[in-house]
Order: sequence, then structure tokens, then C-alpha cells
Amino acid sequence: MVFSVEQRVFICNTFLKYASWQICRRKFCKKYPDSKVPCKRTVYRIVEKFKKTGSVLDKKKVRRRFVLTEEKLDEIGAQMETCPSKSLHRLAVQSGVSKSSAHRAMKLLNLRPYKIRAAPQFCILIGEARSGYCRWFQESYYHMDE
Repeated sequence: MVFSVEQRVFICNTFLKYASWQICRRKFCKKYPDSKVPCKRTVYRIVEKFKKTGSVLDKKKVRRRFVLTEEKLDEIGAQMETCPSKSLHRLAVQSGVSKSSAHRAMKLLNLRPYKIRAAPQFCILIGEARSGYCRWFQESYYHMDE
């Protein structure tokens, strides 16, 4: 259960005043009758957090942010011009950015990596055999209706 900041402060103050988690729970019940009562572990955790950090607030989530600079975009664009069939993973490794940043750069540059594939060459005999089969199928289908 997530407690509000006001509730955490109350838990911490009550525990530090009485040095008992049971008294802390009873006082919490009286003050906040609609809330769920904190367990022993929760009380100790909130107090430990206060002793370590001096605050009962949650830590801010740390997000690493990478900004794609113009130089990086130019570098990625040049790499894709030289080798357009390069995978995003390889592009990210060579340019020194994360895969998601490489993908974002590709979107910004309106580029798409592609694989060169050989188109299947149909032999003339295969084409004739297919068209013969199609003619046979059409004839047998029309004869079924009659």
C-alpha cells in the first residue's frame, strides 16, 4: 500500500516519539480510520528511509537522456548513405548511441534501413506450367457448373 506523504510523516514522527511500532499502528488507526494500517516492516522502512535521507519522499526516477546533436545526425546519415543495408544494431554500435537513439535518428532523417534481396527468377518453363495449370483449373471449374 502506498501511503501519502502526510501519513508517512505521521508514521515517522509517532515511531520516533514512542519508539514502538505497535503504538505507531494504534495511533495511525485512530487518526486515519479509512486507511489501511501499516505493518511492522513498513513502519521500520519509512523510519530507516528518514534516517538515511532525511526525507520520507520517494526517490526520483533516474532517466538517462541522450540528445541527438546535429553532428550525430549528420554522422548517422553519412553512415546510412554509404551502407543503406546496415542494421540498426550495427549503426548504433558504430555511431556510439543506443539502439533507440539510432532508430529515432533514422526517423528524423526520414531514412529506412533495408536489406537487398535477390528477386526470384522464374524460369520460362515454370511460367508455362503455371499458366497451363490455371487453364486446366478454369476449364474443370466451368465444366462442374454444367
